[in-house]
Amino acid sequence: AVITCVSNDGGFIRTVTVTATKVQLQSASAEVPAPQIVHYESMTLIPVLEPADADVNMTWSVSNPGILSVDENGSVTGLEVGTTNVYAQITDCFGHEFTVTYSVTVTPVTVTGIELSANTGMLRVGGQEVFGYTVTPANADNKAVILNVSAGGVVSAQLTQDGEVTVSAI
Repeated sequence: AVITCVSNDGGFIRTVTVTATKVQLQSASAEVPAPQIVHYESMTLIPVLEPADADVNMTWSVSNPGILSVDENGSVTGLEVGTTNVYAQITDCFGHEFTVTYSVTVTPVTVTGIELSANTGMLRVGGQEVFGYTVTPANADNKAVILNVSAGGVVSAQLTQDGEVTVSAI
């Protein structure tokens, strides 16, 4: 295309020729081919394109949508603990096709703390106390707890199905 600029009185004329070009994709790869993501969290996968300014269209898919979701921008969200493949299908402006594969592992949300709601630290012989416990974070994948009684023969403790601990003085 030729662009011409003319002064109002017609005394000066300048032209420039502009050529539009398309940039062909030479290669596409995964910078981190096996990323890990924590259950319930999100991250964006970004393929490495060479050259970086290549004209491309990209579509995303996942082999097991029960483990991971992926949107049109490559943002993935961990839905279940496990491993699945995510594919970036890339087509450049000349119709050349590339596929970048990620093997994404969704890891569990781990427990960071336990709070006990004991009302007292003392029990009479034959007495019983029920208290609750709370595992944090609330979305931890494995909230199971193990009781360890250090005063065996003096105190016993049991977990109830309601998420409580019953302590008895023997």
